[in-house]
Amino acid sequence: LAMYSDLPDPAFYYSFGKQGNTWNYLINKKSTDTCMLQQKISDVPSDGSFNGTVANSCGWPWQHKLFYWYLDPVMYTMFDESGNGAVAASFPIDVTPGRVYTYIHGSDTTQVTLVARYQEVTVPAGNYICSKYRIVEPADSVKSGNKTDYFLWISNQFGIIKKEVTTPQSQNDISTQLLLNKNF
Repeated sequence: LAMYSDLPDPAFYYSFGKQGNTWNYLINKKSTDTCMLQQKISDVPSDGSFNGTVANSCGWPWQHKLFYWYLDPVMYTMFDESGNGAVAASFPIDVTPGRVYTYIHGSDTTQVTLVARYQEVTVPAGNYICSKYRIVEPADSVKSGNKTDYFLWISNQFGIIKKEVTTPQSQNDISTQLLLNKNF
């Protein structure tokens, strides 16, 4: 007698949210300079909520800043840096490929589109199967009219693997962000 389960395979869930998880990225700037960026989950204040720090050696105006995520099996949400709960972008597991999802922050709008599922991507940390998203967001504010257009490759098990910016605004901006290593 065989057992049948209609539950999805856990490999399809977002599962990288654990206190202490750390990602180190190699950053290539538009200027061709390179530097490092580190993300670390430092606090889990409630079920599904994760806070952490981002540190960089890139010469950006901040050395350390906070990040806020919500992560459950079927939704990965990045909140803006203010900590007031404004959604920067969200990545539902059941997102429809090609459909544009819009997130509004005050007078700014971010658009997220799933471009491809199950795409293999190679970075210094290895090979990963990812979903590829296109994100278009204001570069500074709606007043400037400049938009940042980039792609994110997200692994359900390991988080953000790669970022490729198609419209870096200055020589100091990210051109690519590649996962160098992680501690899990």
